[in-house]
Amino acid sequence: MSNASPSGQDETLSDGRYIYCLVDVSEDTDPELAVDGIDNNQISFITYDDIGAVTHECDQLYDSEEATQIRQWLVTHQQVVDVVGSAFGTPLPFQFDVILRGGEETVKQWIADNETRIREALDRFRGLWEYRAHVTWDRSAIESVASAADERLAEIEAQRNESGEGTQFLLDKRYEQRLDDVLHARKTDLRDRLRTELRDAVREIEQHAAAPSVQAIDQRGDEQKEWVARMALLASNADEESIGAKLDDIASEPGIAVEFTGPWPPYSFTPEFTE
Repeated sequence: MSNASPSGQDETLSDGRYIYCLVDVSEDTDPELAVDGIDNNQISFITYDDIGAVTHECDQLYDSEEATQIRQWLVTHQQVVDVVGSAFGTPLPFQFDVILRGGEETVKQWIADNETRIREALDRFRGLWEYRAHVTWDRSAIESVASAADERLAEIEAQRNESGEGTQFLLDKRYEQRLDDVLHARKTDLRDRLRTELRDAVREIEQHAAAPSVQAIDQRGDEQKEWVARMALLASNADEESIGAKLDDIASEPGIAVEFTGPWPPYSFTPEFTE
């Protein structure tokens, strides 16, 4: 995600400009958007040559203790970026709540200072979008498959069935340790297979942490559902069907589930911009 000069921690700002994204406006000298910004603020373009920053005027940070309010701001932010992408092609998206102080001239100066990197990124992402592949598995189902396939687990299980109480605890620990090792190896193998299968269908792959830092509410009650991989894929719309077919092959395996979403603006691939 892009991160322009941040607004800092003060709650009030002087002549602030909230930044949604950057876009190439070379084919539209007077760009407009039929969409409202956060809190119904009017969207405006601040242009420097043929680079347009999508902004609205603001005088404070967007901070709240209400999760519903923050969620609505995030949704609106994304809606604006989506509309920009539909109208002008792939944008360079900024993270939520990036604000520049100093008004329109400050925004233009910031673009000028970062012009080379901005143009390189706009050219790099032209016609490309981010897709996301999230893979989970049902632990109980995978444990059953692993137990049947691993000889060492089978040996320990046989020993447990024949042992007395004195050695049962030790064998249980050995079984759990071996099972953890087998499942870890299976996860690593599945991630490697995903990368191998998708490499020829996409331009770039960004592998995120296997599990998100904040898990969705609808997944917290399912203790058997474990994260295996989360990948961001940079590809064109024409590649979508091919990517989906490869992921379907993975999802057809017992106990495996794949969530495939997109196209999104290239959040995972956009370079970070600093002051």
